[in-house]
Amino acid sequence: MRHKVFLDTNILLSGIFFEGNESRILDMVELDLVTSEDVVDELQVVIRKKLKYLKERTFEIAIDETYKAFV
Repeated sequence: MRHKVFLDTNILLSGIFFEGNESRILDMVELDLVTSEDVVDELQVVIRKKLKYLKERTFEIAIDETYKAFV
């Protein structure tokens, strides 16, 4: 039985940019990962605030990959 797991902004941010339990969740193929457009929009705002050291291209790639993961 597959389980759907809703990912909030904190899980996405931690899972994409850091190693740990959150990144392991993103790698679990036996789960159907879901989120909302609002969460992805919020993620963009949070990334810009908390990860100011990212270059613009790195930021764009991270957001593009996030969108692709949920399409």
